[in-house]
Amino acid sequence: LALRPAGSGQIVQENSAGNDIGWCPRSYLTGLTLSRASATTIGIAIGLCRDGTDVTNLRLASAFTKSTSAWAVGTANGGGLDGALPASATWYRVFLILRSDTGVVDVGFDSGATATLPTGYDYSRQIGWVRTDATPNFIAFNQVGNYFLWDVTVEDLDATPNSNLAASAILTVPPDIVTAHIRVTLVDPTTAGSHVLISAPVIADAAPSLTAAPGTSLTAITANTEEANELSILTAGSGSIRYRLSATDADLRLIIWTYGWTDNRGREA
Repeated sequence: LALRPAGSGQIVQENSAGNDIGWCPRSYLTGLTLSRASATTIGIAIGLCRDGTDVTNLRLASAFTKSTSAWAVGTANGGGLDGALPASATWYRVFLILRSDTGVVDVGFDSGATATLPTGYDYSRQIGWVRTDATPNFIAFNQVGNYFLWDVTVEDLDATPNSNLAASAILTVPPDIVTAHIRVTLVDPTTAGSHVLISAPVIADAAPSLTAAPGTSLTAITANTEEANELSILTAGSGSIRYRLSATDADLRLIIWTYGWTDNRGREA
């Protein structure tokens, strides 16, 4: 690949034949799908995107793998932009990075909000998230487009709140604004008609209701029952959602399982 000015401060990449890769609009991204190649290695598929500052295109022409070791240029080498990845239970952003003086495109992980760029690299674009477990190894997941699924569903809440006030639950999704995909169970051993509302923190808090807005997510129609549902909820920047029960009742039990999330991967930046 080579780079040439395109006017107005823009940069265009050319392939070895001197043909433009193409003009990518702001926030463009295609391909660059992530996968867990092993406990300590992430795979990155070929793809093309616009950098985060809307100056140039970044094209990964061949599939890469990157390990938890400190970053080194090239596939099958380390990806830790801020050093090796020893931290357990930590989210890492995955970045495509470009060295514009040579046209080299690479991949790395960073625990910070922006990429810690190696010497000579000057452009980047976040393309997804990965998370380590207590080992620390990468937690197994699958990605299809913008849709991420945990191999093993995570129980993020099992509570008897005994309150009808709003509360927050932190889900096992990236600490960002994403759409969390959850399974919710409401257990009511004694009281008929109890219900719960699960909502996005970006909207105003409101009490659940069967007869008025904002409605309800789950309702225990009769006593001694369990009701379950799957929901997709927009999270706050911390990966949290809001839940609120209809009544103060020590018997009411709420369980939330997280099985994945949808991330627009910067397409609306």
